[in-house]
Amino acid sequence: MYTARKRQGESWKYNQIVGWIQLSVFQHQLFPCIKAQYYFVKAKRINRNMLKKQFTYRGKGFDVYPDSSSSSSAIYTEICNALKELNQEYPFKRRYIDIECFQLLRSYINWRKLTGLEQNQ
Repeated sequence: MYTARKRQGESWKYNQIVGWIQLSVFQHQLFPCIKAQYYFVKAKRINRNMLKKQFTYRGKGFDVYPDSSSSSSAIYTEICNALKELNQEYPFKRRYIDIECFQLLRSYINWRKLTGLEQNQ
């Protein structure tokens, strides 16, 4: 079974990556911002055996501006909702956005501290 998968280019769970979403946090003096930018494969046609993938910057995905009263879990929920909305838009429509690792890190990321809403004591 492994050799059959390897021949078809499927020996690893993420062989079919066609893009990624980069989250960046900007701490402005007035308001913090979490920006999502996305990169997508440069190809006329996406098929299962693309050998030489080239990824290019495609644009802004979304911006999240948390309130100063937002909890860390509320900021996380807002980001997850924005990712779900992004999945309904081109080029993500009919694609799967895997946020499994992002969900696993949920309890380890303090979004309030990361965005500068919670200062070090």
